[in-house]
Amino acid sequence: MSIMAIMNPMTNPRFPAAFFDLDGTLIDTGPPHREAERATVQAFGIVDLADDHPVTFGQGVIPGAQMVADHYNLGGVEEGAGRVFAPVGANRC
Repeated sequence: MSIMAIMNPMTNPRFPAAFFDLDGTLIDTGPPHREAERATVQAFGIVDLADDHPVTFGQGVIPGAQMVADHYNLGGVEEGAGRVFAPVGANRC
């Protein structure tokens, strides 16, 4: 059983609460963050992360996203989010 299934109160109601470790203290969450950033830049047509990709881990969502947007010249975070989360069938710029 995966950790998500164990922690999900819908599949395992023995846990009244769950916590998230996103700073790497308990679980090495760096690799999943890196994969999420890789998928994000690929959505903008960038094949892979650059060798000098900024270290965004621990920076917070908005500051980290802005660092990535600045590094790859993607525009502002809000502008980029509009392109990634455009409605299905919408024309993406």
